[in-house]
Amino acid sequence: MEYVFKEHLPGLETKDFYKLEIASGGIMRGFMVVPCSIWFTMDEKVESFLETSLAIYKVPDEKIQQVIAFIKGFDFTAIAQKTVDGIIQYLDEKQKEVLP
Repeated sequence: MEYVFKEHLPGLETKDFYKLEIASGGIMRGFMVVPCSIWFTMDEKVESFLETSLAIYKVPDEKIQQVIAFIKGFDFTAIAQKTVDGIIQYLDEKQKEVLP
């Protein structure tokens, strides 16, 4: 993280970035444990996560909005479906190896 965000926090040392990474991980976990719903969609969750986590690295709002705009181009439903399908296929193949 230091390499990515050093330009926004030039006065920090490696140990400081380590602490920020712990904080960022806590933010990520917080968003992950709350299920998506009609009141808190995946898009809203991702946007909120990006705003919050990038803010602790003092990323300017303009850059945060650019990142969010880029990320909104992804189809999270299709990505999730492809991931689940891949995992199921992998498990099916492993099961066939163990139980012919």
